[in-house]
Amino acid sequence: MTSFSGRSEWTFGLPALLDLFDGDRDALGGLLEAAIGSIARDVGQIEAAITAGEQAGLAGVAHRLKGTSGTIDARRVFAAATALEGAARDGPGALAALAAELRLAFGEVESDVAAYFAAN
Repeated sequence: MTSFSGRSEWTFGLPALLDLFDGDRDALGGLLEAAIGSIARDVGQIEAAITAGEQAGLAGVAHRLKGTSGTIDARRVFAAATALEGAARDGPGALAALAAELRLAFGEVESDVAAYFAAN
């Protein structure tokens, strides 16, 4: 994997995104800010719905989260959202554990995006 700022591993697709944006870090920064904001809102909505025991609409939010996380290639967030979407359609079973995994995965991506911005 391409090294950037001394790192070779990222929780999102930074090297591919930099290539896609032809190295335009300002344009990439705009995408990352929008994606992180959207993911944060979706994670919060999912956690609140699970805590309140409200499953209605959860699959739709998880589906939207898959799209946003896929855009920046945040694979672990994407996988957690995929699992949550399926669980929301099937029943409440493992929703809390899946939401905890999602929060952890998002925290790692959020930290990596912050590291990207700190280096620029």
